[in-house]
Amino acid sequence: MRTLEPLQRKSLCRTISSVAFLLVLSFSTLSQDQTQNRVVPKHAKDKSTTIDTNASEAERRIFAASMVISLATEARSYKDLTLRPRVLARAADALWEADNATARALFVRAWEAAEAGDAEGATINTKDVPKDVPVAFLISLRKREGNDLRVDVLGLASRRDRALGEQFLAKLKSEIGRETGESKNTSNSSDNFSGSEASLKRLLVAKRLLAAGEVAAAIAFAAPALTEVTARSIGFLSELREKDAAAADKIFSALLARTELDPMADANTISGLSSYAFTPGFYIAFWPTGNSTWTQPDGPTVAPNLSAALRARFFQVAANVLLRPVPPADQDVSSCGRRGRLMVITRLLPRYDQYMPETATALRAQLTAREGRNIDPENSLLTGRHQARKLQCRSRQY
Repeated sequence: MRTLEPLQRKSLCRTISSVAFLLVLSFSTLSQDQTQNRVVPKHAKDKSTTIDTNASEAERRIFAASMVISLATEARSYKDLTLRPRVLARAADALWEADNATARALFVRAWEAAEAGDAEGATINTKDVPKDVPVAFLISLRKREGNDLRVDVLGLASRRDRALGEQFLAKLKSEIGRETGESKNTSNSSDNFSGSEASLKRLLVAKRLLAAGEVAAAIAFAAPALTEVTARSIGFLSELREKDAAAADKIFSALLARTELDPMADANTISGLSSYAFTPGFYIAFWPTGNSTWTQPDGPTVAPNLSAALRARFFQVAANVLLRPVPPADQDVSSCGRRGRLMVITRLLPRYDQYMPETATALRAQLTAREGRNIDPENSLLTGRHQARKLQCRSRQY
């Protein structure tokens, strides 16, 4: 999509500013109207003045609503696929209290416009994309990272009405099913690091609610995505713990119980859980080749102060998974393979030596077995980090 001209940029700024102003105006007039209604006049003259004031405020509210609707109607004809859904969504947000039915209809139109924009890669500046990088690859990368137009609409809609947000997520799952040709279990993903696109967007919205201080709403909206271990779900739990440690630990405990009973849980599942227990923000997943994918926080990593019981429970579940019988190489369907499993054991051994030395002996025996020879965990880890850095830098660039 071509870059906006300076005049178009000014128009864009004015449009968004207008929506923000009308949003503030609609709420301020509503607040003033309610305040006036609480005034008890002492004389007939005062009563007449109050009625006139209320009528004036009502007119202002009607005018503000009509301006927002007019702006939204105009936005439907915008050729700019990036601007259209954003203006429609903000107009819907501004109208929510004054005209709920119209606001819902605008949110639906905003979602449809966002779908069209994401499909065309509207947020990608193709002028700066190298010729050897397919635009389709960058669109896929944006979806994986959640940096697209739909997450903006989903965030505003879910904040107003959780059921409406769930409706949009259902549409997203249906779309994913059509694209992959899998109509069942579209909420699951073979990507054990990022998880499904629907779960990714759910957690991004939940993080926005959490940042806004709406902790209960964030937990409720994120709940369906907190039954699997991914970088996003564990990252959300780590951030939640800073605001409500008891709630976060309760969800983590449920994840441990689920992992213990899951026959598909593997070393990467344990590696992900260890991020919450010891290295918030630093999450690493290993591949059968020995390479890795990881995330790292901007600041220092500080281990949370877990209770002794919860920490012991983690070590128990981790040992049960890591010490499961290893299938033959041609039957190993785990996400990490034998190499990844040994590397996870290597990372966790110092923790076991410190907190559960009796189990460390059994885990160390796995490393000295024949399958663990000729593996250089440090070299493989560095290779994975290099690849991850390249991917993250490319994502930020475009």
